[in-house]
Amino acid sequence: MIRSLWYFVLGLLLHTQAPPARLSLSAPMATNIVMKQGVLELHAGPGWVQTPMFFLDAVIEFDVQAKSRDFEGDVVVRGVLGDRDIRGYRFALPAPTAVAREHWMQRPGQDVTILADHPVAVASDESWHHVRIGARATRLTLTVDGQIAGEYEVRERAGVLAFSARHGLGYIKNIQLLAAPLQTTPRLPMPAADVVKAGGRSARLLSEVRPSYTGAAMRAKAQGIVQLEATVQVDGSVTDVHVIKTLHPDLDRNAVTVLRQWKFVPAIVNGSPIPTIERIDLTYTLR
Repeated sequence: MIRSLWYFVLGLLLHTQAPPARLSLSAPMATNIVMKQGVLELHAGPGWVQTPMFFLDAVIEFDVQAKSRDFEGDVVVRGVLGDRDIRGYRFALPAPTAVAREHWMQRPGQDVTILADHPVAVASDESWHHVRIGARATRLTLTVDGQIAGEYEVRERAGVLAFSARHGLGYIKNIQLLAAPLQTTPRLPMPAADVVKAGGRSARLLSEVRPSYTGAAMRAKAQGIVQLEATVQVDGSVTDVHVIKTLHPDLDRNAVTVLRQWKFVPAIVNGSPIPTIERIDLTYTLR
């Protein structure tokens, strides 16, 4: 009942092109986040709110106000659920703790190239600030109060929108998300682990070809595992196979050849098949 109520109330905040999507309360239960008179109150704590669907290209706009001088909050774009939190491209929200913040993206990973970082002056009082994030293909652009604050080249192409607070108290209002939910196939494959975190169904093996030995590998008494990474396409075929843990040159080649002949039922996210990156172990045992 509580979760359904949040779905309804928070849904009033978010507008998309088609079909409409809603912010939803995500585990852990975000008792630190409250909705009052159309304003999302972010109190410091471990919880967050997020959209239930993944999105590809999008324009996100909202207004934020720091209600306490120690407020530190984040907006996450292209996020996925981790073990205890949500991970993705995390931007700091304007706050008095960063009157002229120079680095807006928090803890950028190896998959992020910072193209530009611009300091933007932020009022030290309780002024409202307008934030706009453009996510197009592999480019993210952050604008604060009409000024470009940062431009970034990233790897991930889809994910959820989320808000959270690390310290103090902040308000969010006038949230607009102009995007189409991920109803079609993404152009880049999604890591298999992210499918389940997104509430999807993992790819399932349909048919396989067994690995086989060569004479050289038998004479070398090679035994063990060849670990491979591959893309399972929306038609269930396997492409882009490469070895990430070798065993014997002949067996490595055999493993690649064999895996390319496997067929899968593709992963499903938001009701649509998507390509995924899978890690697969092939075991070689002498008998």
